[in-house]
Amino acid sequence: KSGARKRKELSSCDGAASAAVTGAATPDAPAGAPAGASAAAAAAPSSSDESSDEESVGLDDDQSDDEDDKEMEMMNAEFDSVAAQKEDFHGIKTLLTQLFRLAPVNTVDLADLVIEQCAIGCLLKQVQDDEGESDDTGATEPAAAAAAGDQDGAAAAAEADAVNDANVVYALVSALSLKAHAKRDGVQSLIKWMSSKLGAEHGPTMAKILKSRVAFILSERFLNIPLQVAPLMYQALQEDMSGDAGADAGFPVDHYVLVIKTVEMRAPQVPIESRKGKGKRRRTAPEVAVQFCNPEDELLEQHATLYHTFDADDSKEAAMSDVRHKRTIVVLTAKALSAFLADVRKAVPLADGSYHPLNA
Repeated sequence: KSGARKRKELSSCDGAASAAVTGAATPDAPAGAPAGASAAAAAAPSSSDESSDEESVGLDDDQSDDEDDKEMEMMNAEFDSVAAQKEDFHGIKTLLTQLFRLAPVNTVDLADLVIEQCAIGCLLKQVQDDEGESDDTGATEPAAAAAAGDQDGAAAAAEADAVNDANVVYALVSALSLKAHAKRDGVQSLIKWMSSKLGAEHGPTMAKILKSRVAFILSERFLNIPLQVAPLMYQALQEDMSGDAGADAGFPVDHYVLVIKTVEMRAPQVPIESRKGKGKRRRTAPEVAVQFCNPEDELLEQHATLYHTFDADDSKEAAMSDVRHKRTIVVLTAKALSAFLADVRKAVPLADGSYHPLNA
């Protein structure tokens, strides 16, 4: 294969992905914007309601300027979808580390595999001008975006610092045939980790599934990347897997496996007086809100053959926070994957407010 970078043609991808990108993302935080909202809307420091409140209390010019400065911290950036290349290694590994969190999965080897089979799937990267500079009005902060919050912290930050703007990978979608790459340590460590998490309840089902033709879908992006890229990148993946490149990479397959991220927000327990005795107090059960880090993942469960959620925090993290980071192993048949992606296209409008042309 040619070593030249191959640009993936995603209809409307550049338009859908053009949005304000902040300097810091939290990959395990839930997406706060509704379906179809831009990253600017999700991360903007003030809303239209807040603006009207400011007018009603009569902020002076200096205060208004301060608010303007906060909004100016946002910057518009144009993105393009491209095939993975060697220079994307660190960016891909950062996203995989973010996805697998503390799991003993060989993300180095998985990143190498994504690059080796670059004809399957694509990356989302910032458009560069002819001189190699990013196509925005100011420098981005890839280190902050890649380090992203509580993620095994310093190691991810140090690695991200080594990646310049041209090689920051903002989103990734690819698929690896587990049979075709059965001898690779990345695949072996992935299967071993999943089996350890599925346990007696789901382990036998997974063992049976793994005897068929199976592919693992790697899908991850930074939090502030617009939701509209999801159906477009998945469409590109489907086209790649069904073409000649897919045949060379071990496709078609019978089942697909994904790992998705959720966050549980636990409200503090509130002590209340017991009605059964004076002086006795009991605590209410904490309210738990489950949010999906990538909103389209919420549509997966209804199509899944296997769906198992587990903790992704270590014991110390779990004890110190009301936020619980979770991972879910999802198994879909090939038919169910197509149904899921059809649901995603129906649910997620494109940047111009229209819906995916495949809906017709």
